[in-house]
Amino acid sequence: MRRAILEVSPQFYARLAKQLEVHVTIEKGLPDDAKLINTRYDFDRDMIQFVFESETFEDVAEGGKMPTLPEVWFTEVA
Repeated sequence: MRRAILEVSPQFYARLAKQLEVHVTIEKGLPDDAKLINTRYDFDRDMIQFVFESETFEDVAEGGKMPTLPEVWFTEVA
């Protein structure tokens, strides 16, 4: 399984949700072949987690801990 987690604060996510006319692209930090496969909320850390899959991520054993992606750059697109 080649997966990794991108974490964002609930405040950031809520701001995007309120701006229905705004689309976001990720400029840097994700490989080109990354596919969003799941979204979940981490109650203990108060973070929204986006789980991505990519051939460039390290292989994670079943039941192993997925790595967290470093900071990514978001750009708002009209």
